[in-house]
Amino acid sequence: MVQRFCDTWREFDPGRSCSIAALTCNGDVDSSISKMFHDMPVDFHRYDGAGCDLGSAQKISHAFDQTFMVNMTSRCYFWKSDWLRRLVIAREAIGPDLFGCYASRESGHLHLCTRAYCLDSDDFKQYPVEIQSRNQGVFFECGDGCLLDWFEGRGRAAWVVGWSGIHEKADWFKISNRFRNGDQSDCLIFDKHTDIYRDAEGDFKTQLEEMANNGGNV
Repeated sequence: MVQRFCDTWREFDPGRSCSIAALTCNGDVDSSISKMFHDMPVDFHRYDGAGCDLGSAQKISHAFDQTFMVNMTSRCYFWKSDWLRRLVIAREAIGPDLFGCYASRESGHLHLCTRAYCLDSDDFKQYPVEIQSRNQGVFFECGDGCLLDWFEGRGRAAWVVGWSGIHEKADWFKISNRFRNGDQSDCLIFDKHTDIYRDAEGDFKTQLEEMANNGGNV
């Protein structure tokens, strides 16, 4: 999946210049990893913790000041150029709010999915709980520590950014071809979960869409 991330990065131009902070969790970079990132604007950092992707993103936020962070798991990949430009345009137009590529009500709690989500490093540094385990990922995404709830509790807003534009909260589930809807072609970035829906059939596909729209679990 890391190879797919790198290959599709090179194939589909982000549309804006940036730097990649690649976090290795509890291990060092070896030649097989560095080779995958050839010709990419990457700096490698080691994260020695158990918070997985969310914990490592939270940790690296402390290395940056006033930086717009686009946080992704290794399972994310790209399918059309200018995906980053769309996210940066949203940040420049609206200011330091919370931005995401997918919204969902899975688990019964409205949230922006924390697989391709964006916020300023200065905001991330203020999040009050250190993510120290995989289970806390649920807490951070759609549990008691929900990132969306925390942002809104501070008087800030959240937005879904797709190929069709920048969407406010009231319109998140009106977007055609959004996450788990249609062919998902409004999603700027694809990942493991868009792939699961793409490949699902029959009742299971219907169930996945229902979960995203109205809550529940598999």
